[in-house]
Amino acid sequence: KAIMFCEAGGRPHYARNLDGKQAFANASETLKMVADWCLKEDMLVLLETIPYGGTLNTVEAMVELARNSQAPNVYCNADLGHLSLQKIRPERILGFGDRLICCHASDNTNYGDEGHDKEKDMLLGTGSTDFASYFHYCFEDKIEENCKKAGFGDESYCLIEVCECDEKGYNADPD
Repeated sequence: KAIMFCEAGGRPHYARNLDGKQAFANASETLKMVADWCLKEDMLVLLETIPYGGTLNTVEAMVELARNSQAPNVYCNADLGHLSLQKIRPERILGFGDRLICCHASDNTNYGDEGHDKEKDMLLGTGSTDFASYFHYCFEDKIEENCKKAGFGDESYCLIEVCECDEKGYNADPD
């Protein structure tokens, strides 16, 4: 029903003389093509929150890219761990408005000069992501109603992203 769109030509690369403005334009152009194809296939496009350096690293940038696409099938996915890495406050989720239809529950630490030591997708609850606050604002932003309007049915969706296992090799969140 949906595919995830992360950046596709939208990450600035200053060594190759690709600045942020041109990278955003590249992402916009690519998104339009992807959205058109997906519309024909009756699919949705979900923009993914990307931490640091990319064009989709803020709520505002994601919403702007979605609006620029002028496509009725483009929505936003809030990766809660990525928001936490950048120290984006949970109430900023309200900026997604009716574009928010999905979220990723991922956990990381957000320590260090850039706000993180590295993205780990740790076992949920072992990092510093404030899930209670982020989920509160997802529901305040009417994620369930947005999902229904987008054609997902009666439930909103949250995907769990976990790559790390505990000391016994057990991943408590295998999906």
